[in-house]
Amino acid sequence: MKYKFLTFNIHKARSTFLLNNTLIKIKEATNSLPVDFMFIQELVGSGVDFIPKELSTKISSQIELLADSIWTDHCYGKNAVFKNRHHGNAILSRFPIAKWENENISTNKWEQRGLLHCEIPLDDGQILHLFNVHLNLLHDDRVKQVERVIARYVKLIPPDAPFILAGDFNDWGKELSHYLESKLKLFECHKHLHKHYAKTFPSFFPMLSLDRIYARNINPILVETLSKTPWNLLSDHLPMYLEFEI
Repeated sequence: MKYKFLTFNIHKARSTFLLNNTLIKIKEATNSLPVDFMFIQELVGSGVDFIPKELSTKISSQIELLADSIWTDHCYGKNAVFKNRHHGNAILSRFPIAKWENENISTNKWEQRGLLHCEIPLDDGQILHLFNVHLNLLHDDRVKQVERVIARYVKLIPPDAPFILAGDFNDWGKELSHYLESKLKLFECHKHLHKHYAKTFPSFFPMLSLDRIYARNINPILVETLSKTPWNLLSDHLPMYLEFEI
């Protein structure tokens, strides 16, 4: 069976230079795609300043707007907590989420990070495991966080289960794939099909390969960055789109 997937660091629904709130446009753009699973990083779970003014009396969380119509299930992992807001990762699914957990993988008090893990029963009886991550800015911290990802995978994921690990890896030096490929036998989907990593940052002139989709026990058919308007105006990152079979 074929499935469709999107991962997107939405920058708290702010355009590249923080000039505009793009939440409504993000909802319109993502709803236009028949995606089965969507990963979001930097989603504001609570914070009125990050809600469009015309909606500020109706909703208090960005996920309330993004997930209110076409998604069967969703979950949110609160990672970074401030006085008047908090943000983190989210997973939206057209299939029921049987189980989920947000693991704290922070390495310092300035960058609060989480690993959001979902288990989704598919129509064929298999369980799809999804890991949504947003890693630190410094390489040594990212290595520690990848070790946490590896430890969770080894402990909880059956070796024959379909699996996707995606998000914002902040890995501009392209140094993390070695750990994931050698220890977990994962492949990066864009590199697998196109022989190079996708460039996703900054959205107005992408030069860095920060966003990735790693997988195991799936067959990627198509993977691309969504770089045309409106996608290049919604965040400082471009989203990555994947079609795959199990």
